[in-house]
Amino acid sequence: MYGITLDTTHLLMTLGQIPDSATLCLEDANPYMTQQITVYFTPQNGQIPVLSWQLAYQLDQHRKQHPGLRYFRFVPLSREEGWPVPRKLEDFDNVPPGRVLFLLANLRRGLGDMLLLLPILKAQAKTLGQRGWPSQIGVSSAKRFEPIFFQCPFVDRVLPECPLLNEVISFDYVIEYGMQIYRMKHLLGIRDWREIDLQVRLQVPSEIIEYWRNEIPQDGIKIFYNWMSSDSQRTLSYDYFKAIKAAFPEATYYTSHRGEAMLGEIFPGGPFNLSPKERFLVDLFGILSQMDIVITANTGVAHAAAALGKPTIVIFTGVLNGWEGYWPQLYPYLYPTMHPIGLKEDLQIDLNSLPRTIQQHIEAILAAA
Repeated sequence: MYGITLDTTHLLMTLGQIPDSATLCLEDANPYMTQQITVYFTPQNGQIPVLSWQLAYQLDQHRKQHPGLRYFRFVPLSREEGWPVPRKLEDFDNVPPGRVLFLLANLRRGLGDMLLLLPILKAQAKTLGQRGWPSQIGVSSAKRFEPIFFQCPFVDRVLPECPLLNEVISFDYVIEYGMQIYRMKHLLGIRDWREIDLQVRLQVPSEIIEYWRNEIPQDGIKIFYNWMSSDSQRTLSYDYFKAIKAAFPEATYYTSHRGEAMLGEIFPGGPFNLSPKERFLVDLFGILSQMDIVITANTGVAHAAAALGKPTIVIFTGVLNGWEGYWPQLYPYLYPTMHPIGLKEDLQIDLNSLPRTIQQHIEAILAAA
């Protein structure tokens, strides 16, 4: 575990003075990390922001791309040097029970990655309870991901990506999950992922659902269509939407296109853009909760929609970050309502036949309904 302090030498050389405090935001490094982190020259009462060794390493590597990071230093906070930090947990053998904090913040972790962690965290909390430990855990994640843990009975506290030391010391142990899937399996004590309940479930606050139910007309078939992806290789042409709309003209189409600030149709006859009414990530969940079908090239949207139990047609192209035998191999267990295109074909998609393939999935979903 590392503490964030001011780099006085760099501040003196660049600013000619040492300010009482400086603010750090990691949003440039990861758009989900929206916490405003205040670092004081003379911190009091445990006002030292802390982060995992992995996040400290990643941020250190980002100093060239993000010059603002040069104003800060990452200082090891070890128990051996008297810091009152929780003990880093490697396994549970011969260790007295205590409260556990999972450090999940990671610059390479997106929305889909966080949702994929939910079954693992749930199983980990259950395992702790079976060992006589507190069966609720704490998590520290990107601040924008907080709504993911809404109504998760196995999580009793959610901390931002860089919690303060006086918040962390209320825990006895910390576990850093990083991106090491084999370590997650080791801590669970399982050989096969199918030994746990793998289905990803996302809950949305009732007031958010009610808000979007009032904003979106409830009559007819509502289809959410998203052709944009953060990965340009996954972004689709508008023409595919036009083909789908021609095949199902009776449906009403919606999208959430943050690149377009106007409320209304993206283009004449195009899907109705709802993103200007979104305030937080949880609003996207609320929008998806009102849809009958979700079609998307954005994998984060696909994970969220499928986690809400919505029939989700997701087009996989470009690069897919695997999870070593967990995702995407076990997607039918993780997301029973997901209809992937390209996932089982090693991302090889015939774009000429894509509209017809999507149409077949829509027909199957409507027939099943």
